Amino acid sequence: MIHLNIKKALKKDFHHFLDFERKKIKAQLTLSEKLNIRLQEALHDLKDQKDYDHIAQVVAKRLDDLCFRVYICNEDGFQQSGNAVKVEGTWEYHPEDKSKNWSWRPYFLENIIRMNYEGRGFLS
Repeated sequence: MIHLNIKKALKKDFHHFLDFERKKIKAQLTLSEKLNIRLQEALHDLKDQKDYDHIAQVVAKRLDDLCFRVYICNEDGFQQSGNAVKVEGTWEYHPEDKSKNWSWRPYFLENIIRMNYEGRGFLS
């Protein structure tokens, strides 16, 4: 009888865990979609802009409620802009970060390929 009660409790706990994880993944996908839409809107307004430093700063301000750092890099991982960084609620710009490379991070190449394949950005 005790074994049956433990099994029943464990099954209930698994269900709660899976339900929580499903809701979390759905919330992440929803947020990612909203972020992508807002980013596309900001980039649309900047479609003729070629200055990556300017683009990063404008995107940072337009996505102020969602971002703490914005930078633009190429598919080889080299930053094409400096870092727009939110410090105590105010955006600062760090041009000295331009040309830093992110390709050494294990997820970088997968993220770039995935963005190119899907034609969109995502949360990382």
